[in-house]
Order: sequence, then C-alpha cells, then structure tokens
Amino acid sequence: MTEMDATDSYNSSIPRDVYRQIDPIGFYSDFIRQYVRPNGRKLHEYRELDVVDLLGENRNFSSMPKEEGTTISSVRLAAGETHVHCVVKAFPILCDVPAEACPDSDSLITVDIELSKHLQPYVYDVNGVCANLNYCVSAIIENVLNSSDVLSVDQLRFHQLLDAGPQGGANDKISEYIVKMRLTWKIEIAIHFEEYDGNLVDMAILATSFALQKAHLPIALLEYSNLRGSYVIRYLDEKTLEQAFNDDCKICLEEDVCAQQLVERFKGVDFIGVPLHVKALPCTVTFLKFQRGTYILDPSNEEEKLGVNVSFYCLRGSDGSIRTQILNLMGCQGITADDYHCLEQVALDVIKSIANKKY
Repeated sequence: MTEMDATDSYNSSIPRDVYRQIDPIGFYSDFIRQYVRPNGRKLHEYRELDVVDLLGENRNFSSMPKEEGTTISSVRLAAGETHVHCVVKAFPILCDVPAEACPDSDSLITVDIELSKHLQPYVYDVNGVCANLNYCVSAIIENVLNSSDVLSVDQLRFHQLLDAGPQGGANDKISEYIVKMRLTWKIEIAIHFEEYDGNLVDMAILATSFALQKAHLPIALLEYSNLRGSYVIRYLDEKTLEQAFNDDCKICLEEDVCAQQLVERFKGVDFIGVPLHVKALPCTVTFLKFQRGTYILDPSNEEEKLGVNVSFYCLRGSDGSIRTQILNLMGCQGITADDYHCLEQVALDVIKSIANKKY
C-alpha cells in the first residue's frame, strides 16, 4: 500500500519524513481529517490476515512421546508487517503419587508469549507502564483457555472420561491404573512474535485461535513394559494401527470409540489424530483512541505511539453467536456510551468477516 500525499495540509517547506518525526500527531491529523491513514488504509479497516498451517498434512506423530512434547499444531499468522508463530504442544502426564495426593489441576493449559530480541524495545517503549503487556496477555489467554468457555477441558482428563463412560467407571486393570494415576494431557502454547508492527493483543489471541482450530491430539495407548515393570505411553501410528489392539496390554484412551471403529476411521488417512474439541473461539478487536474521540482500528506500531489502546474481547460460539466485553488493559479514559456501542459494532463486523473467510 503506497503512502498518500497530504502535502496541502502542512508546510511543504518541511520534508515529509522530518515532519512525521517531529510532529507525528500533527502529521497523522492531516490524514485523519480525510478519514484515512498515511498508507491509505481507512480508520476502521483491519489488515488482511494470512494464515499458514506449517504442519499441513504432515501430522504423523512419532510412536513414542517426546520429553519436549508433541507438536499438535503450528501456525504462522501475518498481518501487515506483524508476523506471529504459534506452536501448540501436548504432554501426556501420569501422576506418580496416589490419586488423593495428586488433585486435578485447573491449569492444564499454559501460554507463553515471546518477543524476538530486536522487537522488545519497540513494544516496551510503546506500552510504557504496561511494558509487560506480553505477560499480561499470556495470562489472559491462559485463563480463558482453562475456563469452560473455550475448550472442553474434560477431553484432556482420561480418568474422568473413564469414570463418566457407559461402563460406569474403571472395570479392568488398565482402566483402574488410568484412574489411579490420573492420566492427563498437558497443553503448552508458545506464541513467538518474529516481527512486530502493532496490535500485540489481537495478533496473539488470533494466532492462538487459528492454532487451536488446527490442533489434533495423538491417539494414546497404554502398554505394559516388562523391562520397566510398569505401563508406558505410546502413540498410535500407521505402522502399528492394525496390531495395536491385538494385545490385551494395550488400550485406546478415547471416550466413546472402540478399536474396530478406529481401524475403519483411520484406514487410508494421511495422519492419525483426533481434532481438539473447541467450543468457542476467543478473539479481541483493538482500537487506538486518537485525539477528539477518533478511534483507529488495528493500530500499527507507529500509531500506537499516538494514543491509548482499548480492546473488545469477543467469544464466538460454534453457533455463530458472539459475546463481547471491553478489555481496557491500558487504562483508556473518556469512552462514552456512544463510543462503546459504535466500537462494539465495528468489532462484531470484524469478527464476522474473519469467521466467514477460510484460513
């Protein structure tokens, strides 16, 4: 997008780039009077999103879990010059102590946001007293994902699935072992900002939502190891699909499908895994409050220096319904009721537009 010309609105004797540096608010004001930004983007126009599924069809899991976790989703999101890489990893956990001493954790999902070293000064300078914005946003995403609104967290707790199953609970040695050891999935989400041109909040949450949509959990098997004298976890892969259920010492840890159904289900497919059940997708839509009640949607890094950001948290359900709540992390003041309703409508339009596109 090319830079627009607004030389008629300022002293042309001052070089354009110099004017932009010494009086950025005045420079932007000249364009805002024309309801556009210097690059031609409208004030309430969101940048085009580009989403790349880095795993693609290459989702075949190794038969043995890795200590560093198994990558179940890897997505790169680009919006203008902001580039975000989001990786979702899964860890199967067996508790080593009796069940009564190993209570269920309410935080099965952890989130970390990392800024490339060369980006840190830009983000910290813009946010001032909120220099730890990335930590604040990661905590918000973590709390949201561990709630019952977004993910069905019970799908990560195998022992609860067995207790709630049609058989009325554990009825064999392996099931008893699963319940006793509280076999659970732990999910780690790493969000890495590779390049930054504004709007950390939206881009972090959008990258997470896109990654969750593409996440698949491995089919976990519990196998008795004579060498170790205990059970070990394996993942079902194509090579072991047919014989995986012939040994009485192995069990599929899925909620309601038996071995024969799985064999038919995954016969001839490119990879073996179960989509993560996502009930609703979290998003935020961020505005920058400029002078005289002017709001700029999806601010760039340069624009973030001209005012204070305010976001709308939006939760889009599978039925298309959207719930909104204002998220004022930066302490933006002077938001009137009319402002609120106007911004909320713009936010809803943005979310619907994103939802209607295939990424």
